[in-house]
Amino acid sequence: MAKDKKVEHRTEKEGREEKLESHYSSSHRILLVGEGDFSFSSSLAMSFASASNIVATSLDSYETKD
Repeated sequence: MAKDKKVEHRTEKEGREEKLESHYSSSHRILLVGEGDFSFSSSLAMSFASASNIVATSLDSYETKD
């Protein structure tokens, strides 16, 4: 299987460079639910050179003793 290539181009709307990573674009607003250790959201942010459009959540459950 061929590896996806990163593509960059400027968006006319914002005047900023749009970066594509596999199925994700730096121009998309991205919500990642149940991200765990945030490694995927971190790699996307590093790939896009920004995390301004990414929101990631995780669940840290713990037991309380009554």
